[in-house]
Amino acid sequence: MMEVMISAVASQPPQATVNAEQLTLLPTPTVNVRFALSKSTRERGLRHVAEIRQQLAERIEVRQVAA
Repeated sequence: MMEVMISAVASQPPQATVNAEQLTLLPTPTVNVRFALSKSTRERGLRHVAEIRQQLAERIEVRQVAA
């Protein structure tokens, strides 16, 4: 399943290793509290992803029929 992500990278010198943190629609116990999404937000996001996937599938089907 596709995840929605927003990266937050701390300011560090270019030589330092950068640790990225992400927002995700999938619940995981290791998500930092500041990146945790509510259940309703997660469900709404997952519904939206499903709608987009359906639209893309319909477009692909139309192109295949037209070809």
